[in-house]
Amino acid sequence: MVHVRSVMLGSVLVLPLLAQTDAANSAGRFQGRVVDTEGGAVRATIRVLQQPTGAPILSLNATDTGAFRTDPLPAGVYSMTFFSPGFRRRDLRNVAIEAGRTTAVGEIRLDFWGCDAPGTNCDYFGPVPDSVKRIIVQAKVFLTLGCVADLDREREPVCPGRRGVTRARSADIGLANENSTLYVVAKNGAAFSIAEPPTSDCSRATYGNTRLAVAGLGLGVDFCVRTNRGSFAHVFFTDDAGNENTGLSLWYVTRTR
Repeated sequence: MVHVRSVMLGSVLVLPLLAQTDAANSAGRFQGRVVDTEGGAVRATIRVLQQPTGAPILSLNATDTGAFRTDPLPAGVYSMTFFSPGFRRRDLRNVAIEAGRTTAVGEIRLDFWGCDAPGTNCDYFGPVPDSVKRIIVQAKVFLTLGCVADLDREREPVCPGRRGVTRARSADIGLANENSTLYVVAKNGAAFSIAEPPTSDCSRATYGNTRLAVAGLGLGVDFCVRTNRGSFAHVFFTDDAGNENTGLSLWYVTRTR
């Protein structure tokens, strides 16, 4: 048997559960607790976003117990995101607060990304798992508009005006802007799996998508790519992304079949 130990602390929309009088009569607050799938505290970063624009208006960190309580906010409807290194991001949408009240969103559970996640180190006791033996590439890539990347190899992206036409023919993903919308696009027969909820085992994923709109994605979001050589790449956003971006920072771990 293989035992895995991670250095990190080891999803269903939770509607407001209770309301209490807040000292600020013209504003309200959110409060809750962030935990992992086993109930352990996660010191996550929490962002409160405007709706429908998605503009961030408040950012805070949970305490060591996972608890959080926001500063006073104008009464209204908001979105919230919760993320921490080694965990998938969790989004709450259409959560409302009333003036003079504190709205509890309960326990927010974050799914563990697994040992592929950037910033997560795992120690294995016993035989090395087959999933580790099959890794052929672990690398970070900064992909800019018009450039492409080969996820089967650890190389710099190929961009217009540079040498590497032959290499571009083996590329798996690129970045494109279509009608002011930014996409990661599949190349040369590669395909995406962007099913919900996502899976950490890309060999078991269902493929068929050829592009992924990146607006609103970022830290704590991952997806799978079946490369044009038949390998499986687990790809992670390592920075926030939006239509105003001209480049994306990605971490990927590619395995053979």
